[in-house]
Order: sequence, then structure tokens, then C-alpha cells
Amino acid sequence: MDIDVNFLRQAFVAENYICEDELVITISLALKLGRPLLIEGAPGVGKTEIAKVLAVAMETELIRLQCYEGLDESKALYEWNYQAQLLKIQMIRDSCGEESVEEELFSSRYLLERPLLKAIRSPRRSVLLIDEIDKTDEEFEAFLFELLSDFQVSIPEMGTIRAVHIPVVVLTSNQERELSDGLRRRCVYLYIDYPSPEKETEILQLKAPGAPDRLVWEITTAMQYLRQEMDLEKPPSTAEAIDWTTMLVDMGCMQLTPATVKQTLGLLLKNHHDFTVFVKSIGFEGFCTMLHKRWEGDEVIVKKDSFLERAVKKKVQPILRASIKMPLKVAKTILMAKPEEKAMFGSVCQDFLAQMELPHAPFGGGGEGGGHAGRPLNSRELEYTSPEDFPFLVERIRRLINRLEMRPSRRQQQTHRSQWIDVKRTVRRSFRFGGAMFALCFRRLRLRRPRIVILCDVSASMIRHIQFTLPLLFGLSQTAETNRAFVCAGGLEEVTELFRQNSDFEQVRDWLLQRTTQVGRGTNLGQAFHSLRTDFSGALSSATCLLVVSDAETVEPDFAIRELGKIASKVKKVVWLNTQSRSQWHQKEIIPALRRFLRMEECTTLAKAVKILQSL
Repeated sequence: MDIDVNFLRQAFVAENYICEDELVITISLALKLGRPLLIEGAPGVGKTEIAKVLAVAMETELIRLQCYEGLDESKALYEWNYQAQLLKIQMIRDSCGEESVEEELFSSRYLLERPLLKAIRSPRRSVLLIDEIDKTDEEFEAFLFELLSDFQVSIPEMGTIRAVHIPVVVLTSNQERELSDGLRRRCVYLYIDYPSPEKETEILQLKAPGAPDRLVWEITTAMQYLRQEMDLEKPPSTAEAIDWTTMLVDMGCMQLTPATVKQTLGLLLKNHHDFTVFVKSIGFEGFCTMLHKRWEGDEVIVKKDSFLERAVKKKVQPILRASIKMPLKVAKTILMAKPEEKAMFGSVCQDFLAQMELPHAPFGGGGEGGGHAGRPLNSRELEYTSPEDFPFLVERIRRLINRLEMRPSRRQQQTHRSQWIDVKRTVRRSFRFGGAMFALCFRRLRLRRPRIVILCDVSASMIRHIQFTLPLLFGLSQTAETNRAFVCAGGLEEVTELFRQNSDFEQVRDWLLQRTTQVGRGTNLGQAFHSLRTDFSGALSSATCLLVVSDAETVEPDFAIRELGKIASKVKKVVWLNTQSRSQWHQKEIIPALRRFLRMEECTTLAKAVKILQSL
């Protein structure tokens, strides 16, 4: 079948999937090159639907592998039918020798195909959908390399099985974690963003025929408002917009009213935090008033201040209650990292701009007020962590590290038993007993004890995150004796023993902030990496996992890249916890070079930090 751009465009139109030419061209390139297609984007923007459209257009089978944490090759590739093998042993134990029995037992007749092997052995070209690949771990990604590169898989008992017909492979990711460069290199990349207002209007009119024009316009405007102007953890996607429109049409609504919004808001907002933000920031009456006035062409300001202004207030207000004196201009330079924040600094701080010196200044935002004070700590941005949160942070991190120390290997996470039967070895041993399992073989519980070395940036650009980095250092140092902790800015200092000698976090924090020479200095990550490699070489080994907590702001970026490359060759892996939002990474030229040696993850909330640590 000749699949060109025109064929794909007609196929998407036939399935009521509205897309731009860029999307169709990218898919066409992947098909012509015979490469997998990696699609990233927020949940609900239509990534999975692309694979379904391709399967319908090609009139072939859609084979789907739904990924989840702990997925391994036995669930994704193949598994032996052990029950049938044992029955066969009982039947032919007297008529055949041991060698012929084993040869027959490990044949395709007793092979249970899982999605990957099914796609490889399919008698016709199929569409293989590997959905939500970001939920798996790095080991499973490495396992996929052979399949995605050569479209073949290796089974020890049968050898290498090559694809009869190369399948069309579609991988989707919700960007919950950063995928490896090896996986990305093998794929053609496509990113699907939230649709523009014009495109979303067209989608709603197509998916919900009969919807009034005003209702469609109001829903489209509401979607743009909720995504761009409100601080939601889970902004509504196109799928939610379609469901909302369909339900409102069934209810006979011609336009949105406070009552209908209140009754159907659960179709859009999916957690308690987002409900609370919506009600407190605008409410049902204000939401509908805003939509109606915008429909009439009147400008209306619903929110008292913007999210940026509330964030600036959140950082500035605690300055008045701090314990370290800091000039106001210095506070502005340190706490307001972005140009737009500095521009807003004056309007927010009019009441105390005349003060030349501040009696108190904290390292980061706590305090009352601001858009994040009522948010649960797990989902709150790290820069808004307050001193009152320290006990919870320290205890949460300590419990997590303790679990990491006693965690079984990935293959053994499927059971709660300390040891269990090894079926393959038991079947082989049972040959000598005619298939009767008199001697059972067991697997032992193997513990994963990661040796963690953490390097935290405490320079001026990172000082607003110190309320999180210090509890992280403290929690890691208080658990395993093999863990080591460092702080860096212009240089490098080890703080492992400091944290281990005192179990009172408040005392340790005060001592560190008073005596260390690194807090608040300019950043030279290259010098820090060089000191770690030369002065603390004993901390680096093939079993070491190096954690770097930084925003990647540094002088001499080339020096930092060279030194990190040397460290990466000595350790098991390097994981970088970037405290900046992923959307800002493209502004720094150093990040693509760094990612050649490490896995960089967005670490803007405690929940994301916990998820990253759990993946070590």
C-alpha cells in the first residue's frame, strides 16, 4: 500500500481527526523511513488516536502495549506456557530422550505471544502502539532498542526472530519523565500541543454536531482561559472539551450559566486543588460573566492580580520576617530571578521601598498569602516551601530513601514473597524425575542498594529553592552510610558528616547557612565537578548514582560539560534534577550538551522529586 501525504490527509479527514499539515508530513516521514514515531504531549490531546487512525487507514490490526511501572519483557514480549510444558513432559517421558523432549518443549507451540512478539510475527504489516512509554523505567527502554532499531527480538531458547513485515510503531509519552537519548535517536519526533482557539472550535463543531455557535465559542474561550490564565495542576485537554460540549448539547444548553457550569465542572477539573483554585479565584458567577462580556466585546478584568504578581508577592512578603539582614536591592537581585519579576518588584513592594536595610530576609518563600499557600505540599512549587514544612519534608525524604535501600530488583516487584519458585529452572530439573516436580528451585530476594552522591547548587540563582535542597541533603545523609552530600556554588564543600552528627535539622540548617562559604555565591559548576572528580574521587564508582540539583546556570559552561563527561564515565548514572520548568530549558545552550551524559528531569514540586528518586 502506497502511503503518501495525500493518503494520510484523507485518512485523518475520514476519521474526523483535525490536524495540521506538519503532523501529516511528520507521520509520512516516519512511514517512509521505516522508523518508530514518538509522540509527546499533554494527556488528552489526541496522541493515541493517531495510531488508531493509521490502523483503520491501513486496514490492519492495532496491537497495543499499555505501559506501566514495573513492566518487563515477560509481559511485553513473550512467556512460556509452563503448564502445557509439564503436561507434555508427563505424556512423552517414556518415549523420547531428554534432549528431544527439551527441543520440543521450547518450540513456538508453547510460546505465549505478548504484544511486541505478536507485532514482529504478524503475517501482515500491523500498527504497534506502545502507549505511555514514560511510565516504564530505563531498563525497559534499553530492552526496546533492538526492536526499534532492527525490528528483531532475541529469545534464548529459540534464537533471533526477525520481523516478517516491519510494523508501524507509535510510541506516546505524557512527559512524566525524560526519555533517554538512545530511544529518541531511533524515532521520528512529534509534539502535539493544546489546539489553538480556531482549531478547537473546528474540533468541537465536528465532534458535537448541532452545538450552538455561541456555546462552542464560550467553551473554546473557557478552555483557553483555564489553560493559560489559571494555575491548574491538570489543565483540561481537548478530550475534556469534547465531553463537556457533548453533555451540554444533550442538556439543551444554548449558552453557559452558573448553574450548568457548577453541575458539569467535574468533566473539566479532575482534582480538589483545581476546584478550589477555580472557586476562589473567579467562581461560577464570575466565570460566566467573563465569558458573556467577552462575547459582547467588552474587556473585563476578573482576577485581582495575575499569577506572576501573586508569585512575586509570595517571594517578597517573607523578607520582613527573616533572620538575616539583606539590602533591599540585593533581595531584589537574588529573589527576583526573571526580568518580568524584577519589573513588577516595585509595584508589589511600595509600602517598604523606602527602607534601606531589611531586618529579616529568608532563603526562599514561605509566609502567608499568594496563590500557592493553600496548595498541598506535594504539588506546591519548591520555591514556595516554607520553614513550617521542614519536618514533613525531612520525614518524607527519609522514608523514601529507606524504601530505596530495601527495594527488590525490577523483576521481583511483582510479588510480596521473599522467595518464590523459579519455574524455568524447576521445569529443567524435573526432566530427571519424568516431569514430576520433586525438587523445586527458588529465586532469592535481591536488594537494590543504590550508592547515592548528591550535589546541590546553593548559588544565588538557586537560593530560593534552598528550603527544599537542604531537607533533601539531610534526608539522604541520615539513611545509608554510603550516601554522600555536597553543596556547591563557586566551589565544592562536603556536608555529609555535618548532617550525620546532628539529628536536629533546625540546628544543622542554621549552622550550615552561617558557616558555609558557598550559599549565595556565583555559580561555577565546572569547578565543582572538577573538585568532585579530583578531591573526592573515592565517592565515584561504577555503583554510584550521582544526583545534581541545579538550574544549570553557570559560568564557563564548556568547562562544566568536559568535567561532567569525565565523571559520567566513572559512575553508574547521572541524574540531574532541574528546578526550572521544562519550558525554559530551550533558553540555555548548555542543557543539550549536558543531556548527552545524563538524564535530566524537571523537579519543580515535591511529588516530581519523589517520583524521580523512586526511579533510581
